[in-house]
Amino acid sequence: ADVVLPSSAWPEKTGTVTNTDRTVQLGRQALPCPGDARPDLWIILNFEFKSIIRNPTFLIILVIGIINLVVSLVTFSEGYGVQKYPVTYTIINTIQGSFYLFLIAIIVFYSGVLVFKERDVGIDGIKDATPFATGMYFTAKILALIGAIAVMLASTSVVGMLSQLLHGFTDLKIGQYFWSLLVMDM
Repeated sequence: ADVVLPSSAWPEKTGTVTNTDRTVQLGRQALPCPGDARPDLWIILNFEFKSIIRNPTFLIILVIGIINLVVSLVTFSEGYGVQKYPVTYTIINTIQGSFYLFLIAIIVFYSGVLVFKERDVGIDGIKDATPFATGMYFTAKILALIGAIAVMLASTSVVGMLSQLLHGFTDLKIGQYFWSLLVMDM
């Protein structure tokens, strides 16, 4: 086999199954997952997240967004004849102003890619025949997209902190980056 998914077996998970005669069976976890076996959601989420992060389109949009952000951070120190200090809130405002267009592009593009990925390659019938719940695929795709957005925002936080250090400002407020970009803006 080319791909081995160390999935959990029926006695190792809790959930319901609908038979062909439309009866619903409830199953409770009887055994813990052995060895490297993972819950189904974790396997699908890991696969979808890696498919986004390793995609050349994602990397190109991320690099172009970072270049735009770096240009904005290099030129932000003067405005209207007044010297601005690279304090954390101004760096965060610059990140939000110069990078979020690229973030929206990623969200729009990958929302479509994730929804129609199986149909485009013609394996949607195979995916629908697997014993996974449809909601699990949807949940994994949404969480993978949120994870990719978090990676992008974390990378902008690192670029913002490096910009502060290069401008000679050493009072970094990492908690403010985390709160503003990774909590409030998610």
